[in-house]
Amino acid sequence: MISSRRLAREWALRILYQIDVGKVPHTEAVAFAMDTLRKEFSQRSSRFEKDSPFEPVCLDYFTGVLSDVIPTARPAFEKLLALGASRVVLEAPVWQETRFQSALRRRIPRLEFDPAMLTRSVTGTSLVPLKPDSEDTLAVQYYALTEAEQRRYRLFVTGALEGLPLAMEETLKSHAGDCARVVAKNRPTPFDPDYLLQQRIAFHEHEEARWNRVSEIVEKQIGDWLRTASFVSRLVTGTLENIKEIDKTISGQSEGWKLDRLVSVDHNILRLGCFELLYLPDRVSAVTINEAVELAKKYSTAESGSFVNGVLGALLSKPSAVSPQSPLAQEAESEAEQDTIDLPDEIMELEEETE
Repeated sequence: MISSRRLAREWALRILYQIDVGKVPHTEAVAFAMDTLRKEFSQRSSRFEKDSPFEPVCLDYFTGVLSDVIPTARPAFEKLLALGASRVVLEAPVWQETRFQSALRRRIPRLEFDPAMLTRSVTGTSLVPLKPDSEDTLAVQYYALTEAEQRRYRLFVTGALEGLPLAMEETLKSHAGDCARVVAKNRPTPFDPDYLLQQRIAFHEHEEARWNRVSEIVEKQIGDWLRTASFVSRLVTGTLENIKEIDKTISGQSEGWKLDRLVSVDHNILRLGCFELLYLPDRVSAVTINEAVELAKKYSTAESGSFVNGVLGALLSKPSAVSPQSPLAQEAESEAEQDTIDLPDEIMELEEETE
């Protein structure tokens, strides 16, 4: 397990390293890294439901259509988008049964459905709330947003109700066909209409349970991805926009060391840490320093960790730098634990990025 902010710092470091050492253009480095991060969240979700094709398809679709909101998304907006995505997924049993009925008709001659449909809307509330006084979680979050955010949310859910079924078409049809094949093969002779009704009810109940699980996974993964990706964007954009002032500050604090003598990994870790301390007042200083030290230890050396700790600690104008073993560091660790996501605590080694 790893905190979303820790993961974001690692990806931001990867991007700055590519730009600095690999001489990759800024826009290209950011685009490649963000797309890779998006795919990480899409593909690794399949471990929640082994051999299930539904979660990766849903997450690949949602992360694709929401990529444009990352640079400007606020936490409240991110939460609503994740919740909206999960509510869209809850409509999937309707899409699935429609395809199940079509598959049954192809396999059982002169088939008539009675009742005609078992499907129903399973969201229990509109995906676009109409009443501000509703107590539904989605409505509460929706009306706390700006008009521009509400408009973007409406475009998202209306598009998803059309786009997601199309993205899952082959997967939905394949699953429905497999289930219909079993029902048709095992049908009694002479044919009993009650048998078909029982099978349809069982199929629908099974699909509702399945898509409830998928919905929970989608909400968690989309929320984690948006939170991580938006912080990556904030770190990289802010650091690059203020890089001259940041390097000047680092140079003034690293006595006896010229910037061109710093190892690139250490230099970029200091850049990220300096940006957080100077330009992100909402960050806890102890968290920033502790995370920078851990990044230095992981991707550079233990000595680098001490050096990074000293430089960033000096920026706080305190008598001594913050030690990783200090109470402040423990506070940082505690805060990080409150924001964990279910992804491995690793990214590709930085040395491999320039190959």
